[in-house]
Amino acid sequence: MTYVVTAKEDDIFELPKLRVSFGFENDPRFLGPDESVAEFFDVKFCPYQPLDQDAVFAAVSRKHVFVCKLSKHTGDLNPCEIIRVIRDEDCLDVNDLTTSPTDPSVIASASDDTSVRIWSIDPVHRAQPCLCIFAGEGHSWSLLSVAFHDNGNYILSSGHDQVINLWTVPDLPSNAITTPCQVHYPHFSTSAVHGGIVDCVAFFGDYILSRACHDNIIVLWRIEGFSSDGPKQPQSTAPTPQHVLSASYEDPDHLTSVL
Repeated sequence: MTYVVTAKEDDIFELPKLRVSFGFENDPRFLGPDESVAEFFDVKFCPYQPLDQDAVFAAVSRKHVFVCKLSKHTGDLNPCEIIRVIRDEDCLDVNDLTTSPTDPSVIASASDDTSVRIWSIDPVHRAQPCLCIFAGEGHSWSLLSVAFHDNGNYILSSGHDQVINLWTVPDLPSNAITTPCQVHYPHFSTSAVHGGIVDCVAFFGDYILSRACHDNIIVLWRIEGFSSDGPKQPQSTAPTPQHVLSASYEDPDHLTSVL
């Protein structure tokens, strides 16, 4: 990972310079049994930190989530301090993560094992940082994207199986736990929006933006009847068994509306 110093205002034509970089190639704690190099797939800053506090960012490798603090006043020392390392032995490659807009200590990850997992970096959850696992009847192939709704009550997931799922986030524990809760069924699922890999999905209010990289298509659409203003639906109301729609916009029973 690298930290880049940008040009000063009076040197607008000066290119950014590398200040420091650090890696984990020589630390076996951060490498899997079949790894010789720590590969990082995504880095995101927490956008909810107060402006007068040090910036916090998370970096995703194949098996870990590294939570780091970036200090402004370290002189020649490394400004990046690792404050938390989250590793799950049962989880395959992590391909995306996102921070809850209602609680900056809560992170959701999307993995090759077809699961979405909610993590906490709150010290009270240090012994078991994984709070909830969304998996079972949602996806059949690797996940590539995960996104929170602005109210933090819903999560979108998508990936190689061209399916887009909407999950309802249960009430998360505030105390220490020993076992993550399990959510097996999404409240909505469709493969009708795209005909290939869906590598990015996001909420736009109550609308949804999704992208199919190989089709060169970005779609803005909505789930008919969905409103975040209503009460959060319990898991018992999730449809079972799951019915995934075929990719046909002419289906009269189509549950989505493409704008």
